[in-house]
Amino acid sequence: MRELEYRLTPLWDGRKIPGMQVNIREDAPEIKKGGKLFTILENLIRYPFTCPREEIVVEDEKGEVPVMFEQEEKFLTRSQAAYVLRDTKGSVSLSYTCHFHEATGNPPYDMGYEGSGANGTGTAFLPEFTADRYRIRLLWDMSKLPEGWEAVTTYGEGGIDIEEASSALLYFYYYIGKICREEKENFGFYWYENPLFDGEAIGKWTMGLYEKMAGFFGDEGKTFRIFMRGNDRGQMNGMALPRSFILLYERDKKYGIDDFAGLPEGLLEEYDRDNYSWHNHMLTTLPHEMVHVWTTVPDEPFGNMTWFVEGTAEYYGLLLPYRFGLMSVKDALTVLNLRALRYYENPFADSDDYEPMQRAFGDSELMRVHYGRGFFYLTAVNRDIRRASENKLCLDDLVMKILECQKSGIEVTNELWNRELSAMLGCDSRPAYEDMRRGRLFVPDGTFLGDNIKVKETEGKTRREHRTCTVFQFTGEEKV
Repeated sequence: MRELEYRLTPLWDGRKIPGMQVNIREDAPEIKKGGKLFTILENLIRYPFTCPREEIVVEDEKGEVPVMFEQEEKFLTRSQAAYVLRDTKGSVSLSYTCHFHEATGNPPYDMGYEGSGANGTGTAFLPEFTADRYRIRLLWDMSKLPEGWEAVTTYGEGGIDIEEASSALLYFYYYIGKICREEKENFGFYWYENPLFDGEAIGKWTMGLYEKMAGFFGDEGKTFRIFMRGNDRGQMNGMALPRSFILLYERDKKYGIDDFAGLPEGLLEEYDRDNYSWHNHMLTTLPHEMVHVWTTVPDEPFGNMTWFVEGTAEYYGLLLPYRFGLMSVKDALTVLNLRALRYYENPFADSDDYEPMQRAFGDSELMRVHYGRGFFYLTAVNRDIRRASENKLCLDDLVMKILECQKSGIEVTNELWNRELSAMLGCDSRPAYEDMRRGRLFVPDGTFLGDNIKVKETEGKTRREHRTCTVFQFTGEEKV
């Protein structure tokens, strides 16, 4: 197995971390003239690679290795592949300096500085090499930073020694600076010092939720990290990565455990139907992103399985905190009714899932359709499974079976979903599934939270076009 060694040296200008020196050595790849050496993501969604490609110096035992770049394009990404212009000899090294900018909002793929640190994903500053698997060592040189500053990644504090594809490092999160933390075994919650942010209390609450969720999905003991990124744009949302996620919060707003573990009074009454800032509330974002660790399946081409990926995150992100006693009926109903307004009043609620999804990233309303569509479809599937099995089975049984198929190497597809669901129902599940994918109206269900939750049909207005539409609302009381 070939070896890759990374040495990362964050820089300091007296006020911030403006960049990082990167040195990488690949052990004797022996690439022939015209062969590919590495690829960089020149542009992912809207974020450029943090070093101009012409500044990347490539050397081997003979000296500098000339390379030629060729552009490659995939959905939402533009890459530059480096091809060597002569045979390489012995180990090959890359050296370059990355230049960071101020940390942006969502999605936080960029590598940006904020306050007493810098953070982001490897997509912004690391290349992907060609072998399927490497012995990877990642080392930090913190000598240029103030004393006591540290580096934490998805795998924890300090260096890394793993066997993986080099692409794995692109989707690690890198957190550098004066770091505050709440840790327990392989779980970590990290933030930069901020007197307005009660990270210790929030970290403990989050740790408790994660432990319970990991138990539900049969995943105790594995690494999981949560990284906080502040922003000045009023964004409170997040992004999931393998074994970690990033939660964005408004840096100049006060956050304590009271703000975090419950929803404000009167939220539903004050809901502005043209402004969905409410959904960024941490109580719903954190559980949603956690669920992605366990229920994410391949979604290619994009839009094919998005209903499942986002639908299960919405479903279990609400159900599990409620089931674990971390959310009241009142808060659960508030979230449920806000989601109903967001989905059924979405101007694209009746759109066809089979349309190309490339345009979704340019329209937040279209992007959010899959969240509500998948979620409310799953509430109806849970109802149907319970009825067909006389309450012996529920959606949990189906989802666990699907995830077990994935663990055993079986590709998770819509065909697999319908085959397993049809077997549980004792009838063909595809007509209802197709109704969901085609944007046809279907009746959701609230009994996944308990038989005390009722649903009723009401009338609403779509956002933007203000067309009359059907909306479902939920009611219920605390169980005695």
